[in-house]
Amino acid sequence: MSWLQTKEGPLVVGLGNPLMGDDGIGVTIARDLRFRRSIDAPVIEAGTPGFGLIELLPDERSVVFIDAVDGGRTPGSVFWGDPDEIGVEALRRSLHQVTLADVMELLQAPGVRPDIKIIGIQPDKIGAGLDLSEALEDRLPEIVATTETMLKDSLSVGGWCDEDDR
Repeated sequence: MSWLQTKEGPLVVGLGNPLMGDDGIGVTIARDLRFRRSIDAPVIEAGTPGFGLIELLPDERSVVFIDAVDGGRTPGSVFWGDPDEIGVEALRRSLHQVTLADVMELLQAPGVRPDIKIIGIQPDKIGAGLDLSEALEDRLPEIVATTETMLKDSLSVGGWCDEDDR
């Protein structure tokens, strides 16, 4: 059984601040996935909920966060992993007042943390502005399609892969 195969399926959560350029990519992708209804899972646009994120997490359920994550890759690269694989330092490089890493630390208590995966999108520019950087905007259809494929593959066969592995 896949880590995502639970009786209710995963919760897909788009994170980020759309007022800060590429930091809003997670919300942008979640909005697109919700609009297209292309995956068999609930999708929410959480924005920057801080510690309120904990209240969004369902009990005994899988969660996939989609967020801008500085993994030192080419802007627009899509990659996945669990919080330990991505690394606390990468998750701390965020404009969110309370970072995803802070929330992960609180969820370390036994019986509290659901299964969590993160789909990270390498940002190019994070700063005040409503628009994504040119690097992400130019690749947006590809970024959404790669994210969608990762989610669909995981729901059907339980396998994850980076876009580089395709």
